[in-house]
Amino acid sequence: MRYFFMLISLISFSALAVTNDGPYIGIDYLYSDINPNSSGGWDFDNSQDSGFLLSAGYNIYYSEDVSVVVEGQYYSFGQFDLVDKPFFDKQGTLSSEGYFINFAPKYYLSKRFAVMVGVALGLVNTQIDLGNNISDRESSIKYSLGASYRIFDQVDLTAGVSSIRYDFNNILSVSNEVLILFTGLRYQF
Repeated sequence: MRYFFMLISLISFSALAVTNDGPYIGIDYLYSDINPNSSGGWDFDNSQDSGFLLSAGYNIYYSEDVSVVVEGQYYSFGQFDLVDKPFFDKQGTLSSEGYFINFAPKYYLSKRFAVMVGVALGLVNTQIDLGNNISDRESSIKYSLGASYRIFDQVDLTAGVSSIRYDFNNILSVSNEVLILFTGLRYQF
């Protein structure tokens, strides 16, 4: 019970909280798990890598408890091995980067702690190297669920999960599903 009250007091502590509209910038570390599904007879295994996200946005407060975030995002998902499942041979690599516009309502559980659900529209550039480099650009939708905690006067710590699905259609047809775990910092001006 004592730990419960300590947790509540930590979350509710609001001496440094700021609820002003304003621009911000951010950087995140990504852990990406990609599941490429090919229709060309290949059967690729899941692959993991780390990447990063750069963002710039604007936080618009509707009330003390609700705001909306509009941000531009650049993702570098990482470089993934394309491993053929039956033989476990590395056939090549797949690398992706994306540009998104994200819309995310935030609900503040306290002055410092918020949860958000985001939907982003964007383009994903993919390059596959199977001895020859082939590339493709496709539109995509990204879904996110995350939380932020104000650690300093203008700095938020963020964490969450995102899901992206996009297709690669150039010689080889590959449908990619990417699950991303992220953590990062946002600085509000």
